[in-house]
Amino acid sequence: NEGVKAAPLEIGNRLPYAGTVQSNGNSYYVVSGLVPGQKYDVSLNNVIFYPTLNGYPHKDFVNPYTTLCWSHNDGWADEYCQLAANFEGKLYLNVSDYSYYASGSYYTIHVTAATGSERYFEGYADAPVVISGTSYSGQSYRYSSYYRFTGLIPGQRYEIHASNYITSTDVNVFTGYSDTVGTSCSAFSY
Repeated sequence: NEGVKAAPLEIGNRLPYAGTVQSNGNSYYVVSGLVPGQKYDVSLNNVIFYPTLNGYPHKDFVNPYTTLCWSHNDGWADEYCQLAANFEGKLYLNVSDYSYYASGSYYTIHVTAATGSERYFEGYADAPVVISGTSYSGQSYRYSSYYRFTGLIPGQRYEIHASNYITSTDVNVFTGYSDTVGTSCSAFSY
């Protein structure tokens, strides 16, 4: 097996990467240096035996909401899924083999930016998207997006609206840089 859950093998600068996992085992990988929120195509090619691919946004290899990247093809088939890089620009991959073949599985890991412009989130708590002015057209999917308006007049009252959204959208307004400072919430849901 390659890497362990507590210390996954860094393969970001070695892609494509020829990997292996022992029979009835797990290999753990981290890919860093990616664009936060950008979707990536993750695949196992040149498959020998029966590896299973799972992708996670967190280093504890847990999906907080739903399975974001999961591919369990039967047999000697390539595995594929899409996953967004997390707030640190990383992807965490787990390849398992429960085939009970003595030799385990072999594969080549590929990670490439997905086509299209949809991102899973924009900005994050420590580095929000800075908006200069009073309007912005953004997007958020699966994760919260963070924005900071600049150039506003101190003490002036402002209204924030979410419009032209396709799915349920909540807007939370914070008066500081932290979720713990003077929050006032206004939900715009559909």
